[in-house]
Amino acid sequence: MVIAVPTLAVEETWHGRPLIDQPHHLWIVPAVIVSAAFVSGGALATRRPLRWQGAVVQGGAVGGLAVGILIVVDVVRRAQLHAPIYPDVAHLWEGAAVGGVLLAMIGGELGRQRSPGST
Repeated sequence: MVIAVPTLAVEETWHGRPLIDQPHHLWIVPAVIVSAAFVSGGALATRRPLRWQGAVVQGGAVGGLAVGILIVVDVVRRAQLHAPIYPDVAHLWEGAAVGGVLLAMIGGELGRQRSPGST
């Protein structure tokens, strides 16, 4: 969250509108940064020795919590701006939710493998 929230805040306000709505592909930079944040968060959540199933589940739980918080914050932001939630936006949220949880699960397994005494 420490990395994802500021990155997404900058992405949403870049020159007055979201990067993804602008005519270039700079939106890829914050997407990569936030993806790395989810992997790192999953890895940090599972730094103690766990079996791989526990690490993956724990990483997924952390990723799910983070995704949920980010989506709630975006809903609140859109409500304050009186911005509608278009079906395309909802589909992006769905993809981001699945991707965020999967990345955190991968991070959970990577964190388990890097911890001393992992099995």
